[in-house]
Amino acid sequence: MRLTRVHVPVALAPEAGHVIAGAAAAHIVRVLRLRVGDSLTAFDGRGGEYPAKITAFGKGTVLIQAGAHQATERESPLGVTLVQGISRGERMDWVMQKATELGVCRIVPLITERTVVRLDEHQIENRLRHWRAIVVSACEQCGRNRVPEVTGPTTLERYLAAPSSERRLLLSPSGTLRVQELDRGLAALALLVGPEGGLSEAEQQRAHAAGFAALRLGPRVLRTETAAISSWISRGEPYCGGGERVSSAIMSSRRSMSGTSGVSLIMRTWQMTGERSGNTRELSGRTTSELTRTSCGNPCETTPK
Repeated sequence: MRLTRVHVPVALAPEAGHVIAGAAAAHIVRVLRLRVGDSLTAFDGRGGEYPAKITAFGKGTVLIQAGAHQATERESPLGVTLVQGISRGERMDWVMQKATELGVCRIVPLITERTVVRLDEHQIENRLRHWRAIVVSACEQCGRNRVPEVTGPTTLERYLAAPSSERRLLLSPSGTLRVQELDRGLAALALLVGPEGGLSEAEQQRAHAAGFAALRLGPRVLRTETAAISSWISRGEPYCGGGERVSSAIMSSRRSMSGTSGVSLIMRTWQMTGERSGNTRELSGRTTSELTRTSCGNPCETTPK
């Protein structure tokens, strides 16, 4: 039986007692409804996890006893930064959740010319708190022990001005670069995705000048919340999230936030986009998919909007 996973916003130590307070304690009591003596898996976002037991409840607090540290990691070998144009409501929430499940290590909410959502300082603080809570919840669900960074919203100009050693890719319907042409063994990658309506022509030109190569993922135009992809390349093989091997793994589902797992999400995407899947098999836990091809025999691709 899989134990309940709980993110603890304090530094954990092995074989020690810890006090959990605030939202994390409320989640344990009101949502999970755990009791004294119940076991759980605790992680603090710094790597690894701890088997733990609840020893007592206080006023707004939960006391746990942590066991030995387990150096379990489920991170992608490719460090991916998702630079995502801010979209409305549930769309951005969906991106935060699925990007976390698929292994993105950093998310940069981006303010662009066509960003519909305009936030004042107070709203930014609330929205950041909300997004970070979604990311933590996604880590608890998918098994990640390192919580992706969600930065404060920034403008495209400020982001482009910052130095970076990452391979920079702009998802664009007019791009000429293909996923199959990306360098094998990449260590770090930045994916730039526009908001509803995409980036303006001037913004795309500025991105190109800053070293972003336009990547075209296929003939179709996707919504902004479906454009973010998970094409992990390491050791010459594509990976999705924690290690399930796929071919050109693509986040391309328009379903709402329903808890669909990353791999089944990809499998459903290929089915929904009309691609003919060949030699595909469903697994449990470590689902793998053999090469899924279009009617022309090329890997399934999609294009961002």
